[in-house]
Amino acid sequence: MRWGRVVLMAGILTGMPASGARAGWTDGKAAASVIGQPDFTSGSDNQGGSQPTAATLNSPQGVALDPTSGKFFVCDTLNHRVLRYASPTAFVIGGAAEAVFGQTNFAAVTSGSQRNKLNTPAGIFVDRAGNLWVADSSNNRLVMFLNAAGRASGVNADGLIGSATFDVTAAGNSEGQLRQPQDVAVDGSGRVWVADWQNHRILRFDNGAADAVANADDSGDNLALADGVLGQSGFGLSQTNRGSGTPVRNGLNQPWKLALDPAGNLWVSDGVNQRVLYFEDPASKANGANADGVLGQVNFTTNAAPEIRADRFWGPRGLAVDSLGALWVAEEINHRVVRFDTPIATATANANDSELTPPAANGVLGQADFETNGANSTASGLTAPRDLETSAYGDLWVAEKGDATGGHRVSRFTPDADSYRSDGSVGTKETNLKGNQLYNLTGAGQKVTVFSEKRKKAVMFAGADNDGEYADDFRVLGSPGDKDFKVKYFSMKNGKRNISGDVKTRGFIERAILVDQDREYLIEVKPKASTKNKVKLWRMSLDFVSLRGGGTDRVKGTVKTRK
Repeated sequence: MRWGRVVLMAGILTGMPASGARAGWTDGKAAASVIGQPDFTSGSDNQGGSQPTAATLNSPQGVALDPTSGKFFVCDTLNHRVLRYASPTAFVIGGAAEAVFGQTNFAAVTSGSQRNKLNTPAGIFVDRAGNLWVADSSNNRLVMFLNAAGRASGVNADGLIGSATFDVTAAGNSEGQLRQPQDVAVDGSGRVWVADWQNHRILRFDNGAADAVANADDSGDNLALADGVLGQSGFGLSQTNRGSGTPVRNGLNQPWKLALDPAGNLWVSDGVNQRVLYFEDPASKANGANADGVLGQVNFTTNAAPEIRADRFWGPRGLAVDSLGALWVAEEINHRVVRFDTPIATATANANDSELTPPAANGVLGQADFETNGANSTASGLTAPRDLETSAYGDLWVAEKGDATGGHRVSRFTPDADSYRSDGSVGTKETNLKGNQLYNLTGAGQKVTVFSEKRKKAVMFAGADNDGEYADDFRVLGSPGDKDFKVKYFSMKNGKRNISGDVKTRGFIERAILVDQDREYLIEVKPKASTKNKVKLWRMSLDFVSLRGGGTDRVKGTVKTRK
């Protein structure tokens, strides 16, 4: 977060990817679950109803995961609302949202420009502070909701960019105006980036949240002003491809979606140019700076006709960078999502060579291969995908805008089960843990019994090692019958840290143990007075869980009192 030049060329000439599917993703695999529809074969907007409900969608065009609460948000565009779901792992087929923004209730469907309304929202993002940002396209503005995970349905927006007040929706191309923005993203420093679609530019607001809140509370005609622009030489311009008749390295033609990687590098889907651009360290660039990389075209000045190939795009829209550094691209017209395993190296190498073939994608979802592109409302098909989101666990969510043939849903794909490798061990000494390097639910060969003499505190140790490709969880399965014991759990990382407050029956000790990370735990078990002169057992199971892959490595511990 790799390729040989000869292999790349062979992949391109045959129209196939440069390498086989990376461990974790089988091309054309089926989705694990879906929301917006009652099953994988239905595809009507609002499930054919006359009005929406908490379980329906109409042309969803944005998805976002809240990094603070774990809650999940969907931009339900033609219902003029954003839906909030309790968590991505709570997704069941046809699951319902718990709250709505832009409408007062789940049945309402009217658009508006009021502070608590939306009009054709096109993109969303939840920043590290838990604030929800919405590209409110037909209102030509961004709105922001503070601490969105805990807000009630129908609340007023707390921030505003693109308009002086909430009752003004005029479009413009000044440094404080927008024209049908399609997406928004926020980097780790709080800078807000906007895909200003019809102005053919990307705007940067360095003090995004503070400026948005100040503007929302200002009754005057002031505007939150952008600090930088890409795609135009300066503010006040709306030129397609900088006025050129063909694509250029520093121009755009209807940019749809954005993605930021952990380093703050920016990816832009440049729609009409049928390409994806890469900007390294974009916050440091001057207005109108050149892109550093390109995918989908052989160079920055070519706009080859779309084809159904592994090295071309047809309607590039949503972008996402996963925890392994791979770039996923949603192609609306090809009805698929493609994956580039080494996108930065690939895009920059393509920008600097003179070959007549662009680099090929490494994997595909929504189609069985790179040679088909039909819309298909099935578990393994897609219909007009518009946006993407990923998680540390490897989940990939696809917002399917849909059309008359189907879609109107969000599909969740998970990596293949063999991508997860969480190995657990347990023992009576920190330096002598035992595990059999197998991944099983029985705990066979991975268990320990500790005796408590005269009700003294007993201790055991456990370890977790994630040697797979995606994040795992560590959870404890206690027993309600363990009331005769008091238990404390400690993490040994960076010193002894009490984590008992986070643990309950079937509770989590730690979430999202990342790839190549190790964890060590101390468990203290103290028999209560009720065990005096009795033989009592305390039993637990510690699960090192690959929630998305379905694999679990279980270790067991028992404490036994003696009279």
